[in-house]
Amino acid sequence: MWSSPLDSWFLSSLYETLNGSYFESISPSWQGLINQNRGWVNSSVHNTDTVKQYYSQESTEYQYDYGPKIGLMYVSDYGYAADPSYWTTAMSQYGYTRASNWMYCGEYEWTMVQDSSTAGAFYADLFDSNNGSKIQTYAVRPVFYLKSDVIYVSGSGTQTDPYRIA
Repeated sequence: MWSSPLDSWFLSSLYETLNGSYFESISPSWQGLINQNRGWVNSSVHNTDTVKQYYSQESTEYQYDYGPKIGLMYVSDYGYAADPSYWTTAMSQYGYTRASNWMYCGEYEWTMVQDSSTAGAFYADLFDSNNGSKIQTYAVRPVFYLKSDVIYVSGSGTQTDPYRIA
């Protein structure tokens, strides 16, 4: 029987935690705003590719529509959070972007795997050749998509002026 390269993600304890107890801890009004996740994997990306190459491959080869409500960011999400001058840098060199990456929070973080030959998730510093082989505990930044009928009300997205939606 053929199995999806993401089967181990869908069967993982992290998936179960995010889409079980974590999702259930969100108020029912917020739960109603969260859309089912749609994702992609592709076997032609490599850590020598740039963030643009990762992003362009996200919608090709294998798409799954039965995804979770709560997931993890993609490698390209982390890549595009760096200063635009790094967007042509190989992801294997992205450890150098920490100071200019607004998503870097001082921790290793899990991201959705994009390589269909690899099950599970990459961690955000996987591409740092100085730290890539260390075994550590990694942070989880839950990610979700809002339904298309959710409306922006106000806010600039900062800690003191968060986005308001309805």
